[in-house]
Amino acid sequence: MKKTTGGAAGGRAVFSCTVCAATFLHKSSAQRHTRLVHTRRAPVGCKRCAAVFGDRHALNLHVAAVHDKQRPYACAQCSLRFIQAAHLQSHTLTVHLRVRPFTCTRCGKAFGQRPHLTRHERAVHDRQRPFPCPQCPSARFSQRSDLAVHLATRHDVTESKL
Repeated sequence: MKKTTGGAAGGRAVFSCTVCAATFLHKSSAQRHTRLVHTRRAPVGCKRCAAVFGDRHALNLHVAAVHDKQRPYACAQCSLRFIQAAHLQSHTLTVHLRVRPFTCTRCGKAFGQRPHLTRHERAVHDRQRPFPCPQCPSARFSQRSDLAVHLATRHDVTESKL
């Protein structure tokens, strides 16, 4: 893992994976990425549902949030609740302070989180539509959630029926 400071993150430290080109704002995120993507570990399954995770930490967060309904970190501005302090911090920066450190090099649109920029680039500029409608041969969607909305509104199919 390599630590740098740069403009893409608004002058904040950026942690880069030494194996691939992935970058992260938090050291723990870079470490987790390395553990999940570049090491061979057996997945860990939830005993309460069918969810599977790359490590025990992710499983514990899942159990606390989904099954035990724990969300101890509340936003003082809108009262949304989060399972991790880092999620609350990200929410505050991107939603309330409108910090947008990730900018599309093709159109200039800025995003608060790198995955949102990646999703934008794939959907808008690369025109990737990896989610086809099983009932409409020509209907394809860039996000699974868009397919779910299409199925519910056009075909009266809910997720439980998929």
